[in-house]
Amino acid sequence: PELSGEHDVIVRVGAVGICGSDLHGFYDPESKARIPGLIMGHEAAGVVVEVGRAVTRVKPGDRVAVDPQVICGECAQCKRGYYSVCDNKKIIGSNLKGFMNGCMAEYAVVKERQCFPLPDHLSLEEGAMVEPVSNAIHVLNRAKVNLGDTIVVIGAGTLGLCILQAARLAGAGRVIVTDLSDVKLGLAKQLGADIVINAGEDPVGQVLELTGGLGADIVIEAVGIGATYKQAIAMVRKRGSVMFFGATHREVSLELIPILHKELHLIGCTGAETECPTAIDFIASGRIKAEPLITHRFALDDTQQAFETMADPANHTVKVMLLNR
Repeated sequence: PELSGEHDVIVRVGAVGICGSDLHGFYDPESKARIPGLIMGHEAAGVVVEVGRAVTRVKPGDRVAVDPQVICGECAQCKRGYYSVCDNKKIIGSNLKGFMNGCMAEYAVVKERQCFPLPDHLSLEEGAMVEPVSNAIHVLNRAKVNLGDTIVVIGAGTLGLCILQAARLAGAGRVIVTDLSDVKLGLAKQLGADIVINAGEDPVGQVLELTGGLGADIVIEAVGIGATYKQAIAMVRKRGSVMFFGATHREVSLELIPILHKELHLIGCTGAETECPTAIDFIASGRIKAEPLITHRFALDDTQQAFETMADPANHTVKVMLLNR
């Protein structure tokens, strides 16, 4: 690709992760979020090879993580600093809010403000994990954790495992993780979960038992289907918080009465805001471990195989990474 603006940067992509949203878009017969011809990929890191004439933030040779969000900086939300809900926000590798090519390619063009330099000791694979880690940190910032809170994370995928680690840093007293995969639950335990629960074994009942019948202070839903959102509402305490983050389906059905009678706080979250530098710092310092989440690696030429591997639950994939070597 070529530079088209004075604030554009060309990055030679080194590593790009496959997000669950990429997987759903890839297999969606209606192509609502990933239309034919779109280059997907929004979790990426690489090396700057060329910059526009007005670029001052990075230079050729810099190793950078890429923030996939393209914001206007001018709308009412941006002026408040609410960049994640910019009225005109677009995401590279997606066509939900406008066609923008992503990073599942040898080279990608991004804006200067999307580039965050990486410390020398961080690999580009870890750099590609900055995006999901940033999202996890934003989730915890939105959840407003009190020291000692019991937090349940539903789903031990990439985001769930990042959220688990961020919850520990935010001051959670106890973190419980649920998932159907014992392999992923084992990884959750390795990364600091206090308790893991197989979701096929009455997770609601177990959480209530563990909390003396009261329920968890905060439940973070990181799966995105109706069944798990219902579990979240059932296992949270009265006046507790449920973080709506998983989005496998565009619509879910919820029972209204528990939400009303428990006076719950329902919190939406779409993505990171200004958390990229914090994510880089946490990964670089080892406070959040990104490398163990990368369970499968494929060359860029083998992207089809990578998607097929990720689509098969028997493979227990967490983060599938495409490498451009």
